[in-house]
Amino acid sequence: MKFLKDIFINLVAQSLLLMIQQLLLFPHYEAFLGTKDFGIFLTIFGIVNTISIGLGTSFTNLYQRNYNLALANNSYDSEYKKYFYKLIRYFIVCLIPIFLLFSTIYDDILVIILSIILTLIITLRIFLIVKYRVQKRFNIILIFNIILSFSYSLLVFFDNLDIKRVLLYKLLALTWVVLT
Repeated sequence: MKFLKDIFINLVAQSLLLMIQQLLLFPHYEAFLGTKDFGIFLTIFGIVNTISIGLGTSFTNLYQRNYNLALANNSYDSEYKKYFYKLIRYFIVCLIPIFLLFSTIYDDILVIILSIILTLIITLRIFLIVKYRVQKRFNIILIFNIILSFSYSLLVFFDNLDIKRVLLYKLLALTWVVLT
């Protein structure tokens, strides 16, 4: 029964964030950005998510694979930090290709920088919750995603949007939640 409860909590946690973005934010963004800029935003956001999910999940899987060994050796915290810093190093190595990729889509340096920072913060968000996942504390992940969803839902109150502002507001909302 606990297994089914954990699955349900995990599905709700992940679905909530997607629903807020798909049903609330994206229609709002499209209304302000227009079709062309909204398409560019979706392309940027797709790349941000692809890189973030790829890197974040890879390091999450590596950490999860070695979690029991780290737990047995009483080195849980040091292993977690080791993978965290390794993830940062890999991201830094990938900066030039990521920069070049974003610069082929949009030529505004501020949009490119915001996209790169957003990629890093989402990557870190994906990795940082792994400690709750390996401990099977899915309630904490649900609470985290509820707070993040609430924070994202507040973005509908911002008008006069362009791609820079959408990325900046999304970055600020995400950073606020990750830091708290």
